[in-house]
Order: sequence, then C-alpha cells, then structure tokens
Amino acid sequence: MSKMAGFSGYSNSGKTTVISDLIGIMKKRGLRVAAVKHASHGYQVDTPGKDSWQHFEAGADRVVLIGPESMTTHQRWTAIPPLREIFEEMTDVDIVLIEGFKQQIHPQILVYRKEGGKETDYPPGDYSAVISDTELPLDIPQFAFNELERAADFIIDLLK
Repeated sequence: MSKMAGFSGYSNSGKTTVISDLIGIMKKRGLRVAAVKHASHGYQVDTPGKDSWQHFEAGADRVVLIGPESMTTHQRWTAIPPLREIFEEMTDVDIVLIEGFKQQIHPQILVYRKEGGKETDYPPGDYSAVISDTELPLDIPQFAFNELERAADFIIDLLK
C-alpha cells in the first residue's frame, strides 16, 4: 500500500496549489505520486453528451475510459468505501497526497492562509505540520508557501 499524507484547511487556503506544487517537486525526485481529492458536493468526470457520459447516465455501474496516455474509471457507490480499502489497490505509486477526508487520513498537514482564514482561527485537528503565510501557535513544524522543497523533505521523511 502507498504512503499517504492528507492536507486540510479552509476553502481558498491554497490546498490545491500546495498539493500540485508538491507533486511537481516529488516527481522531479523520481517518486510516483497520486492525488486524491474529496469532492463533497459531487463532481462530473465527463462532458455531457460524450459517449462515456451517456453510458454512465444510462446506469452503468462502472465506465472505464482508456486513451493513449491515461485511463479513468467512473464507478457508482452507495456510500464512500473505507479509504484504506481504496488505497490498498494503489500499488503503482510511492505516495498519495489527499485533499480532504481529514477525519480518515493521517498524517494531516494544515494549509492556512491568513487572508482566507476565519479571523485568527484555523480548523481544529491533529496536524503533523503547517504550510502557511503566518506563524501559528502550534508546536509542530511550520513551512511558508515558498518553502515547499523543505515541506516535501519533511513529508517524505514522515512517511518512511
């Protein structure tokens, strides 16, 4: 099973950008990286009207779209399965960076932006580190947004 690190924070705190930048850093280091995003409000994988969209809309339990450089599986669920179960199948990557699922994934990295935060508050949680534009009163490693190379070092060491 791959090693996992979760990223939590308020909307517009920079989680997606941080994860995208960390993916680039880790890929340059030769790691195989996957990203998982919790879409709590639902999502659409395909363009309405396309064949695979039409298959899913017709009721297919699973639609697999295969192209020359990628494969996408769109599968129906009645409930989200335990994440560990899903990640056990991810044997082709070294690390999985997860946005959301804060109650289920540890370690958690807090991404906090003072401008986007709720006054001086940050989401409660058991965090292993912080990536932020301001220092927070937490006794854990803290990294600025321009220190993602160092943050990547920390995350990789944490997951060993």
